[in-house]
Amino acid sequence: RQAHDELELRVQARTAELLDVNLKLHAENAERRLAEQYLEHERARLKGILDAMPDGIYIDSQQRGIEYTNPALERDFGIANGCRCFEYLHGRTEPCPWCMLDVVSSGQMLRSEQHSSRTGKTYDIYDVPIRNPDGAISK
Repeated sequence: RQAHDELELRVQARTAELLDVNLKLHAENAERRLAEQYLEHERARLKGILDAMPDGIYIDSQQRGIEYTNPALERDFGIANGCRCFEYLHGRTEPCPWCMLDVVSSGQMLRSEQHSSRTGKTYDIYDVPIRNPDGAISK
């Protein structure tokens, strides 16, 4: 009888511990969901700002793949559809000889002016390094 009572007490104690851990996990999950909702809200807000800008914006990876274009740029050049920057912006089959991706990847911001024969417009170009969460730099 005594062994049974001791076992029952241990089961009750372990059950209480498990309930406590379960409550903590639920609280952590709720906190994580709130953080994810906040981050998604901020992401949507930033995208909304970029999409509303009248100037064309694109984000380019180190492999020269277009990661993002805003509607203003798409009005001039169309939808990127997985193009690389030199294809999309200049109709080239190889990287542009004037490309400063390596300089921007080292952390420098550059400003230049380029004329596009595709659109007939001259653009002020601001190449700015953007550090991604994985440490890679886009521009």
